[in-house]
Order: sequence, then C-alpha cells, then structure tokens
Amino acid sequence: MPLSKSKSSRKAAKIKLKIANDAAFLTCGEIARLHDVHPDVPRRWIMDGRRLRDGTLVRLEALRIPGQWRIRPEALERFLQILAADQIKPHRPAAKPGRSAHDAAVDAALIEAGFSQ
Repeated sequence: MPLSKSKSSRKAAKIKLKIANDAAFLTCGEIARLHDVHPDVPRRWIMDGRRLRDGTLVRLEALRIPGQWRIRPEALERFLQILAADQIKPHRPAAKPGRSAHDAAVDAALIEAGFSQ
C-alpha cells in the first residue's frame, strides 16, 4: 500500500510540475522585473501577504513546486487590484483637535454672564 501512495504522490508532483512549466504561469523573478521590485517582494506577498487598511490580510495565490513559486497572471492582477483599491479608498481624516459644541456653549454663557474672553 505505501508503494502505491508514493507512486501517486510522484505522479501528482509530475503533473504539478508540468502545469507549472506552462507559459501561463509567472515566476517571482518575472513578476519582480515586470513591476520593478526586489525578487523577494512577490515571495513575501505569497508567504506573508499584505494587510489592508481595514486589517484584512490578502495573500498572492501561487502554486508551489520544488524550489520555486508559480503565479497565474490572473491571480497577480486580482492581488494588485485589491491593493490599488485599498490605496484609493477615501480615508477618514483624524478628528481635528479643537473646540467642541459644548466648549462653544460654555463660552457663549460666560460672555452672556459678563466674562470676556
């Protein structure tokens, strides 16, 4: 029984390698050259992912074959679109330090009572 299991796993590895050698897949190096980033950047996108502003973790989908990663161009495009959409989301500005409505009401009451600012 273990012999057949190892045969099937070897067959699956061969099929995976054949699929990954297809021109429809990109390597981390190719992605790095296309997007002018260090070759480790696509690997980090795969392994660690990127955290979006809302805290969601997004990873680049990839196929692991012995010694390298292969990425479908569609998966890369989806990943980059998600990152781009996160960058252009309207960002709520931080609350400005300043006077509240209560402060303004207190000031008006003090002026009415005869106290000057």
